[in-house]
Amino acid sequence: MNWDAVGAIAEILGAAAVIITLIYLAVQIRHVREQNEATALDHVIDSLNAFAGRVAESESLASVITRGRVSFNALSEEDRLRFETIHFVFLNNMESWFVQNEQIYGISKDQNVENIKMNITAFCNHPGFRELWTENRELYPHLKKLVDEALEESG
Repeated sequence: MNWDAVGAIAEILGAAAVIITLIYLAVQIRHVREQNEATALDHVIDSLNAFAGRVAESESLASVITRGRVSFNALSEEDRLRFETIHFVFLNNMESWFVQNEQIYGISKDQNVENIKMNITAFCNHPGFRELWTENRELYPHLKKLVDEALEESG
């Protein structure tokens, strides 16, 4: 075997090694991306669960929510602030979920969007929230269309 043949074989092996390395790196990058997506969704779910736990454990927050659902404007100034804050925390979590969904999939994935809408409908479909939303919908540029749709569909 001459040195030209050895050089050619070495070049082929080198090219094969580069291709194998690129494939390996692509698989690793995909795996890391999938882990990051799962972690991001877990964070949103953990935040929502912590939020729900705080509301469930506090009689005063539950009272504010119950009265505010009937009429936001009928609440005292302090309770309006509590009601706003409670709903803004909820909406911030929903917007985070929605934005992550768009970033992960490039476009909104129907099942996730429907889950977000169901959560919005369940928590926000009340006259008091509608009063609050009318005044504050511009605070949620990514979510306002979805909230509007959820409220419209639920009547």
